[in-house]
Amino acid sequence: MADPSLEVCPNFVGNLYEDIQNDLIAATGATAEEKHRLMDTMRVSKIGINNGRMKLKWKQKLNELTQPGKEEERLAKEAETEKKHLEAEKKKPKMNGFNATASVGDSIAPCPSQYAIQS
Repeated sequence: MADPSLEVCPNFVGNLYEDIQNDLIAATGATAEEKHRLMDTMRVSKIGINNGRMKLKWKQKLNELTQPGKEEERLAKEAETEKKHLEAEKKKPKMNGFNATASVGDSIAPCPSQYAIQS
């Protein structure tokens, strides 16, 4: 995960976003001035909302990694989870080995129901 404070905000006024600009202008009936204001709003919201959330997550992750003892707790939890997974795997029924040379019979043996056997 890269540091989000190093990311560059996209230029919504550029040619790459021209189709989106035209759709927004057509949907809102905006003029040229309003178009620039709308693009600035998109840029500010991208920086303010998304980048702010990513920066907060980044700082939390850094705090978790830099605090002593947290790494040992995380490793202990991972080891415990792996141990539980291995125990659960041992409890699962295992399939018999596959024999490529075994053949399938041509007839089916009748298996009568309990009602048919008792009458």
